[in-house]
Amino acid sequence: IVTKPNHVIQCDDNEDGLEIFNLTALENQISPSASLNNFYYYNSENDATNQLNSIASPSNHTIPVETKNTIWVRIENKESGCFKITSFNITAQRKALSKVAEPIKLCNDKNNPIWTNLTSIELYLSMYYEHYEDVVLQYYSTINDAENEVNPIYNTTSFQPERYPTSIFVRAKGPNELWCDKIIEVQLNDCVVPKGISPNADGLNDVLNLSNFNLIDLKIYNRYGKIVYTHGAGYIDQWNGQDKQGNELPSGTYYYSITTLYENHVGYI
Repeated sequence: IVTKPNHVIQCDDNEDGLEIFNLTALENQISPSASLNNFYYYNSENDATNQLNSIASPSNHTIPVETKNTIWVRIENKESGCFKITSFNITAQRKALSKVAEPIKLCNDKNNPIWTNLTSIELYLSMYYEHYEDVVLQYYSTINDAENEVNPIYNTTSFQPERYPTSIFVRAKGPNELWCDKIIEVQLNDCVVPKGISPNADGLNDVLNLSNFNLIDLKIYNRYGKIVYTHGAGYIDQWNGQDKQGNELPSGTYYYSITTLYENHVGYI
């Protein structure tokens, strides 16, 4: 007796672009008397019929993501040599927005800080991650809701959390069965530029910490309008009162210009 086995679907959870299938794991499903048979695996029905080009390592069969293949199995009775052929499909799914570093940090609105425009995350993802244009994003308040796809957030452009910081969860869905979903944590923060720093190495306000801002450009000016310090994307808290050459600046009031992915901030520090 030979039974057609179930379709095997695996998601690229380690996000390396490949998926490994153990084809032999289905042998008991294919035949209840598996121990009485030999199993050979092929990529086409013709090869299975004519015993050509068998899959060399069926317990370690690797295919790239976004691939659906049909595997043909030749089942030979060990005693009689009689055989039957069946098939099953294997699908290696690409994980939507793989390699996204979590949590993604998102600021509240600088003009109306009680709410956050959650859709701002779309700009961030579109700039830094491949295949963004292929996915659909759904927003949820809890990881449980995201996993079960219930109680989505509808007011995504002016979402008001109960407090800051807090996390919401985005479920990224691919366009077809060759994709699997990814749930991404997004941390919502009350982003306030510090009013001053005191770089005296006491561990308190030694640096200008802008780690929540997704900053792409920072400029610090002295009172005469001269740029004394700059930094591009990747700034976290590198400025502790030094100039562009690393020399300590004199105490005083400085003017900052901060450009993030979403907006600009200017002011004095």
